[in-house]
Amino acid sequence: MHDRQTTLTDERIAQMRQILGGRMAGLRLVVSELDERVQVADVLAGIARKAASDELNGRPDPELTPLLRPYVDPASIWADERGPFA
Repeated sequence: MHDRQTTLTDERIAQMRQILGGRMAGLRLVVSELDERVQVADVLAGIARKAASDELNGRPDPELTPLLRPYVDPASIWADERGPFA
């Protein structure tokens, strides 16, 4: 599921599928105001972005960081031994 938007063209979706290989089973574009899953994902993404920004600026949140760890891709630079989600 992803919020319907003009920047997510068929070409970009094809590029994502190529880059991600088998890790992207499918994609369905929806109107976010009508789909609670997209609304929750937006909230979680905002929290993760804030946590990452705080970490980069030397203000880590010791309670929030461990809660976000399961949602970070193990291949991400945030998951290596130097990152906050290792």
